[in-house]
Amino acid sequence: MPIRSLALALALATALPVFTAPSPLVAEEQTIGISLAELMKVTSLDEVFVSFGETIAESPEAQGLPVNDQFLRAWKGAAADNFAPDQLQAALVAALEGQLSDAERAELGQFFRTPLGLQVSTIEAAAQRLSPDDQLAARDEGLALLEAAAPDARRPAQIDEIMALVSAEIGRTMLGEAMRAMMAGILLSGAQGDIEVPWDEIDAQLEMLLPGLEAEVLASQRGIMAYAYQELSDAQVDDYIAFLRLDAARKFYALAGYSIGLVVHDAMSQFGEDFASRMQRVGV
Repeated sequence: MPIRSLALALALATALPVFTAPSPLVAEEQTIGISLAELMKVTSLDEVFVSFGETIAESPEAQGLPVNDQFLRAWKGAAADNFAPDQLQAALVAALEGQLSDAERAELGQFFRTPLGLQVSTIEAAAQRLSPDDQLAARDEGLALLEAAAPDARRPAQIDEIMALVSAEIGRTMLGEAMRAMMAGILLSGAQGDIEVPWDEIDAQLEMLLPGLEAEVLASQRGIMAYAYQELSDAQVDDYIAFLRLDAARKFYALAGYSIGLVVHDAMSQFGEDFASRMQRVGV
């Protein structure tokens, strides 16, 4: 089912909390704590929207919908204008600005400057750079590692806790909004005349569809994490989890997930209105 494969592709793109290797922090930042710009860089929140708009733009063709060139032009134009990465990123920055205290930023920055923080950055950046085929292979290897773990092994529970603390919520948010767009494409593929995006109908369908997709998505995220963290010892993963349990870390990732949801939901509503307007102008 094409819609399932698209959901999986999006899940792999958001499978990790994903830290990119941070640039050296200047002395002033060492004193006052990590800045929002640097925090978003080391957690890759500055790249969270890079492929989102492209995924939406390509979804009608990827699903094999019977749409004409006018439909595709309207759809892709609306996606390009409303899901531009820079535009979404600016909205996310605005939503997060001023939400963390100096003390919280100092606590977050302290971890990212440690050898473990840098090691996690390197590991996750490498996993993120894998090609789609290699990501699928990594997922399968990670799931096999978890399946083969001894009954008393700690790694499966560690992976589950990391997912609960960080990436699963952000991934679920992105998946849900991407699926809303894909469902809109399906329902509007044969529309003519006055067009209005039936968001209520779409959300009702997604309420039934998403639980099954989420289970598959969560399994994929779990496999990618197990693959990425296999070179870390249980003690190192425990230290990482201890950081993620800190109030400052919990607050940051909760804010990030909530803010991403708001940004993408607002952009999706604007996309729907823009798309309908473009369709009506060309008389599709």
